Amino acid sequence: TWGLVYNGRLIIKRNFQTTDQSIFACGRICEFSQRYKNVALGASLRLDKYNSRELGQHLSRSILETLGILPPQYPMNGEEEGEQDLPALFMPNGQGGVLPNDLIYYHIRRSESARPLYEISAPKNRKDILCDNLANLVRGHLIKFTIDNLGVIESVTYLGHEEISVPSLISFVGLSEAYLNRLDDRFSSGLIPNVTEFLSENWALAVFHEWFSEFRFNLKNKIMSNPEALEQLWSFVKEKARTHEFLEKKDYSSLRKQLGRDIVRLIQDDTIEFIRENINHLPVYFIPTKS
Repeated sequence: TWGLVYNGRLIIKRNFQTTDQSIFACGRICEFSQRYKNVALGASLRLDKYNSRELGQHLSRSILETLGILPPQYPMNGEEEGEQDLPALFMPNGQGGVLPNDLIYYHIRRSESARPLYEISAPKNRKDILCDNLANLVRGHLIKFTIDNLGVIESVTYLGHEEISVPSLISFVGLSEAYLNRLDDRFSSGLIPNVTEFLSENWALAVFHEWFSEFRFNLKNKIMSNPEALEQLWSFVKEKARTHEFLEKKDYSSLRKQLGRDIVRLIQDDTIEFIRENINHLPVYFIPTKS
């Protein structure tokens, strides 16, 4: 197309504008300009690495800003275009389809945006959680969780004949490994023969529910607004950074012991109240009556 720059992919600015100011573009055929490579360390310039829905939201806002309907979210402040950061893109990106023999395949991975390069390139300190009872590609399923060096679930892969809720898989990406409820140990010991059923049981419904995300967000803010808890967490993080270490499983119990009684009680009370308000979704839990 005359006036547009195409170098294997259509080149766009950070606001999804092409070299023709009246034409915006987004999607797998697009790539952010190379002028951003120095300010986008650790982030991909190719748009096929990001969540399409999230890209669409940013594209819509850029168009509305250009039309004067919305104020600029990222004013230039006298900086050159190449000095501006790329949009913050955090939503998981996924692929899926139906393979031969009617196998259902999904792979969902979190965005690499804003992850330090040293973390991405560091040797893994955790094994992948692989639950495989897919017999001769005829029955059963395979599900795999990869976890980064900080204990955060970075990807989920599913292969099998059984239908599975994609939003449920997406919900796990970005959560702590603790939310898997010791899945790896229970599967390897034979306590969980069917992983998809385990992840569909009542205990897991809260993890998939949008209210649980709000609960985690509010609880985290309460903890971080407590000066005592903030000091304890900050000293722990600083020591890890000083020794160039990542968070390991054994650190969880150590960190819990450092939390004051008031913080532990806050977590307990808020968790009980959340379950009480959503007991219709979580009937497997016993909630003590209010005194």
